[in-house]
Amino acid sequence: MLRRGVKRRREAAEQYTAGKRPELAARELAEVVMLEEFLPPQAAPEEIRAAVREAIAAGAKDVGKVMGQVMPRFKGRADGKVINQIAREELETTV
Repeated sequence: MLRRGVKRRREAAEQYTAGKRPELAARELAEVVMLEEFLPPQAAPEEIRAAVREAIAAGAKDVGKVMGQVMPRFKGRADGKVINQIAREELETTV
């Protein structure tokens, strides 16, 4: 529930920034900081990258298969967007 609140507030902050309302964006980001205090620490990008490389080495050749193997390991500790971005970067370097 808290992660959804964080995600919603980040999205709202992006919209406020695009709509030239920096004061509202700052308020949303301050709420994100407060909510994140109650969440477990996020996984380090290096840890995610290592898991993605393991999945690729195990035979996953597309983003969907990599995500299917990596997401369960980081449930609640990493944003799917971050994992997807790292998976795409790693798949591009292996081609």
